[in-house]
Amino acid sequence: MARRRKKKNTLSAAIVILNLLIVGIIIIMCVLIYIYMTKETDNGRTERSTTISSSTSVGTTAPTQATTTTTTTTVSMTKVSTTPPETVIIETEPVATTPDNTEEAGDSTLQSPVDTAYFTDDLFIGDSISTGLTGYGYLPTTNVFAQIGLNPESVLTKEVDGYTVSSKVAEKQPKRTYIMLGSNGIGFLEPSYMVDKMKELLAVIEEACPTTQIVIISITPVTAAHEANSAENMTNINAYNEMLKQLARDGGYKYIDLCSLFKDESGYFSSAYAEADGLHFLGSAYVAMLNYIKSELG
Repeated sequence: MARRRKKKNTLSAAIVILNLLIVGIIIIMCVLIYIYMTKETDNGRTERSTTISSSTSVGTTAPTQATTTTTTTTVSMTKVSTTPPETVIIETEPVATTPDNTEEAGDSTLQSPVDTAYFTDDLFIGDSISTGLTGYGYLPTTNVFAQIGLNPESVLTKEVDGYTVSSKVAEKQPKRTYIMLGSNGIGFLEPSYMVDKMKELLAVIEEACPTTQIVIISITPVTAAHEANSAENMTNINAYNEMLKQLARDGGYKYIDLCSLFKDESGYFSSAYAEADGLHFLGSAYVAMLNYIKSELG
C-alpha cells in the first residue's frame, strides 16, 4: 500500500514537472515571438523614417535648385519700313578704361592731348557712345545730353537728368550742338525713318537756341564680328550716313564723317578704336573724335 502511494506521488511529481516544462516552453516561445514582433516593428519604423527623410530632402532641394536656375531671354529686333511700335532696347554700358589707355590709334596727331576748353560752350547729343565723353572724364555732364538706348526717335521724348532735349538746349544755349544718333536704331529702324526724326530734332534745337551751330556727326562703324552676331550691319550704317550727309548739305549744317575715320582697311571698325563688343569706343576713340571735330571746325 505504501509502495503504491509512493509511485502515485512520483507520477504526480513527474506530471507537475512536465507541466512546468510545457509552461516554460510556452513562455519562452511567447518571449521569442514578442522579440521578433518588436524587431519587425522597429524595422518598419526605421524604413518609414528613412522614406520621410528622403521625401523631405527632395522637397527642400527642388526650390533651392529653382532659385539658382538662370533664364536667358532673347530679344529679337525686326526691321520695319513704317512708323514702328514702341521698342524696348537692351544695351549695356561700355566698359570704361582710363583716357590714357589709347593703344596705337592711326594718325598720331589725333592722339594728342584734347583741348577740352574748346568745347566749354558746346553740347553733345547722343546715346551710350556719347555717355563715354563724361564717363572717361573728357567733358562735364553739363556739356552732354546722352543716355543708353537713345535714337533719333526716342530722343524727342526722353528725359535725361530731368531735362528734355529742348529744355537742355534752351538752358545751355550752346555755341555748337553736336548730334550723333542712330547706332541704337540702325538694326531695326529704316534709315529714312530715322532721318525724318532727325529733321524733327533739328527743328526743336533751332527753336530752343536759334544761334547754335548744329553739327551732324555720322554714326560709327561696327566690327565684322559684331555684324555677324547682331542686327547692325555696315550696309545700313553706310546708307544712313549718306542720308545724314545729304540732310546736312540741304539744311546748311556741318557734317563730320567719323565713320570713315574709324574704319580699317576692310571697312569695319578699327581695333585701335573699338571696344570688345565691336560697337562702343575705347578711350583712344574719344581722343581721336574730339581732336578730329576741332580740326574739322577750325
